[in-house]
Amino acid sequence: MKIPQKIYPDRITNAIVEVRYTSKIPFEILVGLFFNALDDTYNYINKLNPTSKNQSEPDQIGIHLSSSQFLFYNDKIKIQLQPNSIVFNCIKSYILWSNYLPEIEKVLKQLLTTNGIESFVRIGLRYISEYPNIDLQSCIKFSFSFGMPEIQSKTYSFKSEFEYKGNKIVLNLHNKLPVLKNNSSNNLPDTQQLTLIDIDVIKSDIKFPAQDFQSLISNIDTVHSSEKEIFFKLLNDEFLNTLNPVY
Repeated sequence: MKIPQKIYPDRITNAIVEVRYTSKIPFEILVGLFFNALDDTYNYINKLNPTSKNQSEPDQIGIHLSSSQFLFYNDKIKIQLQPNSIVFNCIKSYILWSNYLPEIEKVLKQLLTTNGIESFVRIGLRYISEYPNIDLQSCIKFSFSFGMPEIQSKTYSFKSEFEYKGNKIVLNLHNKLPVLKNNSSNNLPDTQQLTLIDIDVIKSDIKFPAQDFQSLISNIDTVHSSEKEIFFKLLNDEFLNTLNPVY
């Protein structure tokens, strides 16, 4: 199957990339080294003390922080630091992989200058696409039925875990879930139906020394390619054409 380079609209609401690492330095010290290593284009927020230029609160950029999580962000991406984990996501709209991967690479290169990371041991990539007021069966090659074929389910969820090209895939499909609209007031709640395609690709059989950075980046790119292939193979041709694919 020929895979499109991009589609419009893409409907991607989350494009999460997680890189797990090992370190002998306690996280409380390591996060300070990371803070100093990142350049001035990144603003910093913690849960209790926002210190960014515009004094944004964490919820304003779409993330909730615990006491052991620290957030940096620029105009394109946000970086969540946790013990043994670095999590990336886009700020608002998706910026395309050709722009996103260089941002991830730039951050990781800067963090490596601390010599606090020993190795990289896991890559996770999770893309969530939301489609309002669309029936799942009208957009993907999927049918849902159970022991009562006369019943037509309106709202349902489906989960599957499988292997694809050496990676673990967790596929979640949700059809017409009722969700509260962002502009709803507490007095007059307003809901809409959302159909979600949620693809999580996990590569855990790795251990790249910090010095083997390019192997890490290459594998992140490969994991993304697997996610993209699965997504487009799920879509039926009729729905794909409505997304204005560019090859």
